[in-house]
Amino acid sequence: MDNLVHHLLRSSAERLPEKEAIVHEDERWSYSAAYRAVASLAYGLKLAGLQRGDRLGILLKSSIPQALSIFAASAAGAET
Repeated sequence: MDNLVHHLLRSSAERLPEKEAIVHEDERWSYSAAYRAVASLAYGLKLAGLQRGDRLGILLKSSIPQALSIFAASAAGAET
């Protein structure tokens, strides 16, 4: 399990923290900002009771929050 999607984000945040990671319309996020948001959301999901292997549905329109939610679900151990 060394190649989950959130591992790729973490690796990029460590190597290229200020490089643009996500762009949607006028909104731009660096790898470090995206990784911080993902870590925070993953922590919140775990506090809410999400456990490794749980299923998590994400119902958001195509957007940066949707992308970050997918990474956070991975980081929290959920299946999407």
